[in-house]
Amino acid sequence: MKRLLLIIAALAACLAAEAQTIRVDASGKSLQEVLGSISAQSDYKFAFNSRTVDTSVNVTVSVESDSIDQVMTAVLKGTGIKYSVVGKQVALFTDAKDTPAETSSKKPFRVSGVITD
Repeated sequence: MKRLLLIIAALAACLAAEAQTIRVDASGKSLQEVLGSISAQSDYKFAFNSRTVDTSVNVTVSVESDSIDQVMTAVLKGTGIKYSVVGKQVALFTDAKDTPAETSSKKPFRVSGVITD
């Protein structure tokens, strides 16, 4: 019986150590700063394409939660940026229809030559 209680206590301690409370209290801070704060408080890392995701946008948010989903939903509210969590990685993205295609901003060019076999 003592052995069972010891195992349960050890398991509870491990689970408590896994839960990370993330606190974000930002008023007019850039998204880049807020993401840095989240990374510093947790094991989460962020990935995004800087051509399509503007991290210089200012956000105002106050949230405290154990759930990265709740934190990210609050942080990104009203920015048009979406996220996806896989393990400890958080990918930020925008809808393709909201951003111009990369090729549309480039000038068309002509390629000529001879192909030999």
